[in-house]
Amino acid sequence: MADTTISYSWHQRPRVYQYLLGTFISALGVLSLLVTSHHEAGPWSIFGYVFLICGLFMFVEQQTRIDTKSHIVFREGRLFGWLRIWFTRHPLGDFTAVTCRRFVHIGDNDTIFVGLRRQTGQVMEVFYLTVANGYPCVRASNEAQTLAQKLGLPLDEQGVT
Repeated sequence: MADTTISYSWHQRPRVYQYLLGTFISALGVLSLLVTSHHEAGPWSIFGYVFLICGLFMFVEQQTRIDTKSHIVFREGRLFGWLRIWFTRHPLGDFTAVTCRRFVHIGDNDTIFVGLRRQTGQVMEVFYLTVANGYPCVRASNEAQTLAQKLGLPLDEQGVT
């Protein structure tokens, strides 16, 4: 029996790196709040809360699963990989194309987003990859082509190759 579920994790880096980054950012937030608590209350304490919230979001793993048999796209976020924070479900008929677009960063690596375009024109991005500025991303292009073939949707590539 063929596998009918296609799964993608939002971040392609290992979980331990994600958690280390979240711990570091959260620690910066806690440190900032501790420092501002000993001084006058002012607008600087907001930075501590921002760092703390951003650090906590690094512990949420985002997953997209596409069931080709039931034609449903599931998206969810799980805290530490097991406690479900949010969950959405969309019928595959809501999507018109598989997209692959490049976001160019000046003086840094580019980001390639692979996603599904809705009938409204909005794109639900499934995962991203990083590639050197100006170079093609063969992996993203191949992954988008494979996804388009499996789902029977057209492919819309914008500046990937």
